[in-house]
Amino acid sequence: MFSDNHLILLLICAALITVSTILSVKYKLSSKKASIIFAVICVISEITKDMVSMVPSEFGGYILDQSDIPLHLCSLVVFVMLFIVFTKKESTREKLLSAVAVIGIVAPIFALLIPTVGVALDKVITYQYFVYHAALMWFALHHIITGQAELGIRAYKRNLAYLSLIIFLMLYINSALSAYGVNFLFLRKPPVDGIPILNLDHGWYCYFAVLLLIGYGSVTLVHTPFMIKEKKQIGKK
Repeated sequence: MFSDNHLILLLICAALITVSTILSVKYKLSSKKASIIFAVICVISEITKDMVSMVPSEFGGYILDQSDIPLHLCSLVVFVMLFIVFTKKESTREKLLSAVAVIGIVAPIFALLIPTVGVALDKVITYQYFVYHAALMWFALHHIITGQAELGIRAYKRNLAYLSLIIFLMLYINSALSAYGVNFLFLRKPPVDGIPILNLDHGWYCYFAVLLLIGYGSVTLVHTPFMIKEKKQIGKK
């Protein structure tokens, strides 16, 4: 069951996503302008998260909590967006936009439904978390609705390869930083306890298999309508 606070935050996010998408599509916001706007949101969001996530260091002063290093899937988008804004290689930019468009549909849904930071209305990190994921979904929806994101067969294969690479790297990073209890991409254990199906009730290998099924299945689901459309267009030629 969702708590009252969680429902309030979901309603706020739904309103932000709906209004921002309608306005950006209505006024035909270019991909370049949308990318700049979202990149600014990414930077502000990441700085905010870092500042409220600092913890005392045993050597004095403060350091960023290791679990808040931006290596989760949604956090990696921050670096991708900065590259998208500043790169002059249009082909590379289009490929990365395609990946962000898929991530921006899939990841925020799970993140908003399973908020790992909690739903306390008196904490800055709560609003940073929900607003950032709402903005990510807006950015993805804007590019998909306006047709500015490539989601055909080639993009599907490429995005599956990207996801596979990230999962492979995070397995090693989680192991290298295991002393700090990090759980990037939630490959070590579920984001929270008590999730149906996605849990450790039947062991880690079963959990990992289900996690992969959800990840690859979600990416496939997003791409499917566009791949079907592409095949129909090819068949007419």
